[in-house]
Amino acid sequence: YRPDFCSSVSFWYQKTIAKPWGAFPPVNERINAEIFLDTADMADQIKTSPGVTATRQSNRVCNLKRALYVANSRVGGWFEVPCRVAQEGKYSISVFQCLYRTGGIWKVTLRGPTGETVLDQAMDFFDPYLAWQENRPENFLYGTWFEKKVGIHKLTKDDYVFRFECVGANPLARAEASDEPGLNCRLDGISLRRFPWDDLYGQMQRYLADEKKLFDGMVGRAKEAVAALDAAAEQFHKDTGEYPRSLDELAERPQRFSQTTGHWPYVAGISADPWGQRYRYERPGKFNPDRFDVYSVHGDSRDPAGWIGNWPSPFRIEGAIEGEDLQVQQKSAAVKVSRQQIAIASYPPLSQGQLLFIQLRRKGDSVVLALPRSIAPGRYALKVRMVTSWDYAVVSFRFNAETVGQPVDTYSPTIGAKTIVLGNVDVRSEGSTLRIEATDRNPASAGYFAGIDAVTLSPAR
Repeated sequence: YRPDFCSSVSFWYQKTIAKPWGAFPPVNERINAEIFLDTADMADQIKTSPGVTATRQSNRVCNLKRALYVANSRVGGWFEVPCRVAQEGKYSISVFQCLYRTGGIWKVTLRGPTGETVLDQAMDFFDPYLAWQENRPENFLYGTWFEKKVGIHKLTKDDYVFRFECVGANPLARAEASDEPGLNCRLDGISLRRFPWDDLYGQMQRYLADEKKLFDGMVGRAKEAVAALDAAAEQFHKDTGEYPRSLDELAERPQRFSQTTGHWPYVAGISADPWGQRYRYERPGKFNPDRFDVYSVHGDSRDPAGWIGNWPSPFRIEGAIEGEDLQVQQKSAAVKVSRQQIAIASYPPLSQGQLLFIQLRRKGDSVVLALPRSIAPGRYALKVRMVTSWDYAVVSFRFNAETVGQPVDTYSPTIGAKTIVLGNVDVRSEGSTLRIEATDRNPASAGYFAGIDAVTLSPAR
């Protein structure tokens, strides 16, 4: 918790001079209300038990180089610091200790109109930093300044008392020039910083609800814009026979087209997305390889799973057979097959976020996968989207016992995916199978594993 709610920040990666977005608020608007009990100046107001004395002493590690010194020689000794709260609210309370080699352990309570609140059962005033050579001799002579936060408490407009009662000594603490336990106390002050929210939990819940409403609206506007750009690009294709080379071509007629071609503008202009960034366009698309991708990166270009584009969300390959849904018909004895849900380093992400993980153990291991019998017999173009990783093999494919395509190296330093075109195949009425075999491995690979994201069968042309 910091009392100053405003700060200036510079970013090492900022390339231009920062432009002020508004006037810096005055101090009384930036700083929350605070009650500070300067205990060194309150020595004459502090009540003590018999045998305990409270005096102001010079101490260069404390505020204004002085502190409250409480001399005590017995367990049970106490002193009380008065406090007046003028404004009801929640306060963050801190005790500013001066840790010292003779300091004892003190129970700290707050007494007020509604009773007593224990702030700390055993606040240790011994200095554990004496062993740090870089602090000597300063801390040996004067101690170590330390802020101990004791929580957020609801206080009313009234008089309060902070009570410190000695409950023991740190095993290492010793009284000055004596072997007796150290039981005294050095105190720099007590701070009560008022929170600007009386109902912090309720404020956070309202903030989260408002934030969700705001973000949902931004996502909704981005989806509408993407749908409009997608429709405009399709109309462009219908009118001209090709897709636009960039989104700007939807707003202005490219020079390669005659004045009689098309119906410009297809959009009034290309505005920024709700996060202030341009909509992206790729042709052919990575998500839609047969068309194009148009999308907003949703404020984070490094998280494809969150992008808002002209593809299903969560992403899935339209019309594909999910790898994780394929049934094992036959496999080598040591091979294990399982579903796996992972994120990959490249984009698009895995279809439905999962793959069929095939643990081939050695060269020659294989697995035969049965394709759904619901596929109509006929001739199809076969594509397989394979997962790649640091321990994946070089694999070959057979469709219905016939070799298709060339062996494919599925090794990569990070987890990714690539689509393999295996050529035309014949799907039989009695069912078809896809066989995957580990034929080799990349010298950099640590294993013979394989992974299938999806299988695509489209009518052969």
